[in-house]
Amino acid sequence: GAAGGGRRGQSAFVAARKRGQSPLQTIQNVLYSYGMGRPPTAKAKILAAARQIVENDGAGALTFDELVKVSGITRGGITYHFPTKEDLLRGLLEADFVQWDVAEAALTPCDCDPETARLLGFIRTLTAQDESHRRFLCGMLSAATLDPSLMDPCRQELRERLLSHFKTQPSI
Repeated sequence: GAAGGGRRGQSAFVAARKRGQSPLQTIQNVLYSYGMGRPPTAKAKILAAARQIVENDGAGALTFDELVKVSGITRGGITYHFPTKEDLLRGLLEADFVQWDVAEAALTPCDCDPETARLLGFIRTLTAQDESHRRFLCGMLSAATLDPSLMDPCRQELRERLLSHFKTQPSI
């Protein structure tokens, strides 16, 4: 089920990073583990390659031509999934939110009450980001200076996460 897939993805993510795999390999392996044994989809390959480009060279270097070279997917295949660069950047953000969820679940302790565990998982994930993730975030922030609307999904996601973690009273 979905819960089993989440655990499989978490363990794949943690194990791959511990083995020293590159961020691209780690992301592809995590995405592969969710595919029930099938090879990564074109969309997953595109996102992993785009993330690698942003991490290494910044969002300004993310072009369709460069993405064709790094991903091995044709330009038509790329634009089928992501018609514009903005769509691709939004897809990268959505994939990063999923990666955050996997990391947070892996870092959430099981030996305390659920509210404390969720908060600890959130804090550990926030403070445990690796250097490649920091480079990715810097690249995405540079893209947001050209298109501030890219920050809208980030603001909404962070708002929802913070509200869920720091809610002190039930909703009426």
